[in-house]
Amino acid sequence: MDWNAVVIAINTIINDIRKEQVLQNDAIRDDIFSILEKNCTVLYYPLQNEKNRGFHVKRIVNDKLEDFVFINTDKSIDEQIFAAAHEFGHIVDVAHRVCEKLGESYPIENKLEEDITDRFAAELLMPKEAVLAMCIEHMKELNIKASSVRFEQLIKLIVMLMNDFMVPYEAVRKRMNEVGIIDDNISNQIVLEQEQVALFVDIFRRDQNSYIG
Repeated sequence: MDWNAVVIAINTIINDIRKEQVLQNDAIRDDIFSILEKNCTVLYYPLQNEKNRGFHVKRIVNDKLEDFVFINTDKSIDEQIFAAAHEFGHIVDVAHRVCEKLGESYPIENKLEEDITDRFAAELLMPKEAVLAMCIEHMKELNIKASSVRFEQLIKLIVMLMNDFMVPYEAVRKRMNEVGIIDDNISNQIVLEQEQVALFVDIFRRDQNSYIG
């Protein structure tokens, strides 16, 4: 399956959803919870020592198949938001709709379906133009030149975008790569520096005193 075509199809679907749901703000942030609640039954629960941030199930209620989404409130708010957007992708059947648009057979393998749904969540929560615009603004604030960016400056930029869109660090790192702000080499390099990254993220989040921090 052509991934570029998949992304185009995802954005077409998102445009339709934005019209259907009357979504005007580029940055949906925690509004995703009310959007999700309009489309299914949402159960919020704290579950410690659990990797799963949320999941979607279908159950028959009064002879009718209904959707239920569970959100793990033990996770940070940004993780809950991304989980809600991901599960919303399952609710609107984004993978199936992408396959229909591309003339591909469905069902597809589980990993591909999850990849499509993850990309849907990223595109929904962090629209490309909004990410680029906020990135330019923050680079000016931090006096960053595109040709020369220090490691700690890059991590601070990521943290600022985390706060703008209320999404996890890893989602922002991937999104910056997807929209062309950082290339594959830089993206892969900061993946290798996990301990140092975690230290800087923690410092910058506390320094911002943001909602997600």
